[in-house]
Amino acid sequence: MRPRHNIKEAVGGSGNIDHVVVTPAGTWVVETKASWLSKTHYHTALAQAADGARRVRRHLDTSLPVRPALVLADEDLQLERKADWKGQPVSTFDVGTFWRIVCEESRQSVPAESRSELKRVVRTVWSLGSLRHIEP
Repeated sequence: MRPRHNIKEAVGGSGNIDHVVVTPAGTWVVETKASWLSKTHYHTALAQAADGARRVRRHLDTSLPVRPALVLADEDLQLERKADWKGQPVSTFDVGTFWRIVCEESRQSVPAESRSELKRVVRTVWSLGSLRHIEP
């Protein structure tokens, strides 16, 4: 598992990509939201997740999966867990569920035919964080 955090403008466009996590099963582009997320802001969060995944997918130029995720810090929020944003599926998870999925995917073996591509993706994602210094 190779996460990168708070990647701003590194993959084109403006705005923030909260996290990028690479596992043997593919890449997750994560938009995180806290308890303030209301149902009215949910569609905006879905759009941010989908747009982030689109930008990362274009930057990586890979045949490996690049998937958007909306990860909610508040496990009690009652929002749809599977949604589409303009035809792109976006999965919504609470933190614990997302962490379990990433851990499970991290234990998967990498098919021989995907190893070199996965290594390239990991190097590319890792370099995203060094393209611009992020202040806390």
